[in-house]
Amino acid sequence: MLSLQIDADIITSLSEKTDKGDQTEIKEIHPESLIFYNSVNIAVGKQGTGKTLLFMRDILKLDRLKLPHLILYITGDGKITDDTFIYLSQTLTTPYITIAHTEAKEIINGLLYYKNMYNELFSTRKLHKLKQKDVLLNALYLNEFPDYDQKNTRLHTILIFDDIAYSKLFKDPYFESLITKNRHNNIITFFGTQKYTGDAISSAIRSQATSICIYNGFSPRELATIYNNSSIKGLDYQELKRLYSTVKNDQCLYANSKSSEVKIVDLSHIRQALISIENWKVYLTQSNQLPLKYLSP
Repeated sequence: MLSLQIDADIITSLSEKTDKGDQTEIKEIHPESLIFYNSVNIAVGKQGTGKTLLFMRDILKLDRLKLPHLILYITGDGKITDDTFIYLSQTLTTPYITIAHTEAKEIINGLLYYKNMYNELFSTRKLHKLKQKDVLLNALYLNEFPDYDQKNTRLHTILIFDDIAYSKLFKDPYFESLITKNRHNNIITFFGTQKYTGDAISSAIRSQATSICIYNGFSPRELATIYNNSSIKGLDYQELKRLYSTVKNDQCLYANSKSSEVKIVDLSHIRQALISIENWKVYLTQSNQLPLKYLSP
């Protein structure tokens, strides 16, 4: 009888969790997004292949869905030099901050402290009774707190690590531990890298990867290294090699270890559209149809 009572209590509690949307699992966010909740995502490609465009396209989707509360862009010196991010970030409604490797631990640790405080106050329904709401709102980059009965109340943070290859950051046990706790901390992590060898990128990152996107330009030997050091599921190396041989410019081979989905992601239409726009601008300028001052981005 005691076991039945306990089981009934467990089912009742977990059904409430399901009704509100369980956001502590690694699962699909939206059918049109490559990114899963609480996931680790890696893009491997040479410089200029479109890694940032791929990430930002999906981050913009999450932004439109009002999912993230904050984006942290983490670089060696805390400066953004990626033009794609600079231009596309102008369309974001989600706040973002740029931080250097030297300050990343302190800032992320502080943010997680306030997120845990938020979760505790929300679960005990004390959040809206808080006297100094502004302190917590500002720390979490929020305008207001959600209602208790609202779905999807967890705060999802996006971390973007730019060009992580050979970074000393992940020699710190703190960061290796951090990405193993994405589910508990509600973090979605993006890593961009030009190399995927064992000495270039931490084994902790590779083992935790939910998705990996591989751009063209890698030799069969390099591809084998990526395959053998990744969590790719759904096909063997020979199948991967055959599929990878069809990848063209502005495309990447996408593999998801959670869903076992493997496919080619094609963003060439974006570059083609940009070329068409540029050609159209040139035509209008040469034909004096539109003053040059109106043609600036």
